[in-house]
Amino acid sequence: MNYNFTNSTHCKYKIMKTPYYIFDLQIVKSNYYKYKALFPECEVYYSTKANSDKTILHSMIPYVDGIEISSIKEFDILKRMKFDITRISYGIPIKSREEIEYLGMHGCKVFVADSICELMKIRKSCPTSTILLRLNVSKYIGKCIEYGIDFEMLKDSVLPEYDGFIFHISNCNLSDHLSILDKVEDILKKSAFRKKMIINIGGSYRCDDMTFFNGLNERLLYLSRHYNIKLRMEPGAAIVYSAGTLRTSVLRKDVISPKSYDIFIDAGRAEGVYCMPMEIRNLSRCIEEKVKIYRFIDNSGVRNVLFICKSYYPIEEGDLLEFANYGAYSLCYINRFHNKYEPQIYYSE
Repeated sequence: MNYNFTNSTHCKYKIMKTPYYIFDLQIVKSNYYKYKALFPECEVYYSTKANSDKTILHSMIPYVDGIEISSIKEFDILKRMKFDITRISYGIPIKSREEIEYLGMHGCKVFVADSICELMKIRKSCPTSTILLRLNVSKYIGKCIEYGIDFEMLKDSVLPEYDGFIFHISNCNLSDHLSILDKVEDILKKSAFRKKMIINIGGSYRCDDMTFFNGLNERLLYLSRHYNIKLRMEPGAAIVYSAGTLRTSVLRKDVISPKSYDIFIDAGRAEGVYCMPMEIRNLSRCIEEKVKIYRFIDNSGVRNVLFICKSYYPIEEGDLLEFANYGAYSLCYINRFHNKYEPQIYYSE
């Protein structure tokens, strides 16, 4: 990641008390517009569960088409920021009636239903809302959430009125994803929808497979032109992943074998969704040696292994490490165990 700090400011960051985060808000914006370019006829919503930091959300308000939220707290944050409530979608699986009623009472208009029961609950509590049915596609593609309504249930059931479909994708086999859209088209063919339906695609995909994205976009455009369809994407991690960096110090190094070590760092233990950093840099030394295996452990006292990786760079006690491409799902490293202070978050524009 390239920082736009002056030299003096950059030096200041190097001596800041660890652990701390640095987020590049321009990279967030650039990544968002990559998706706008990949899917020019789609609305692009940001999925806040990837990173709900208030400064990041506030920076996105001027240009984002909409935001998908996972909690009432996220809704209240956006409401206080004066974000257009009608451009918020509530997509978390398993919702209480109280949540639905609270959001509906405060103007939220778009909900995702993961079952027939939930569809009926939302329709009863918020009769004028837009409801998207989550399709369970876990049997067709890997690495996606196992919530949603089976295609067979849509064929055989008489459902309350709904307004579109949502499903998760991952960068795997293009033909598998196209087969899902074929099944969606079968539903569109057999149902007499009199209003504009929505096809909403979420998932932790990234801008690195143009064959996949071009094929997916072509199929979506076909559906939008042959049916009364509105297209929407919900990237989350793909927008913030490369914008964030965690810096942490090595507290201790234990020798496990001549080529493997336990590295204790002052960052916290992982909670919720967790992903491994794409790259680990040692900012304290740059001389390569023979490859070693490092097991990274947090400072909570329970010897929680965060991840294991190989590196040619030696790591010693007191070294400053940088976990690059760590803007998504990484604030789990905020360690509340033993009531420790939370890491600072710094931003560059």
